[in-house]
Amino acid sequence: MDKTVTIQDVRTFETRGGSVRYVVRDGDGDEYTTFRERIGEAAKALEGRRVRIEYHEEQRGQYNNVYLDKVEPAPDEGGDTPPDELYEKLKPFKERVARDIEEDASE
Repeated sequence: MDKTVTIQDVRTFETRGGSVRYVVRDGDGDEYTTFRERIGEAAKALEGRRVRIEYHEEQRGQYNNVYLDKVEPAPDEGGDTPPDELYEKLKPFKERVARDIEEDASE
């Protein structure tokens, strides 16, 4: 399965066997686990950004494990910009328009 999410944070845990387990949490609070260093480090590098992930789920007894298989930057989608980021991009134009209106009013 795949979807586009924002990586909220990436935590690492050392297992009893000495491996490193990466737990990636998205903006919705969903968590994905990987033991693959390459994928875990890529997720850490993309923390706070929109990404496209691939994952699969495994049922083990009463637990449902969600494993991260791939992570990459999300393609730039015009309507998918987070509102805060969009506001920051448009802020200089808003300020310029406000100055122009003030200048016109004072003339």
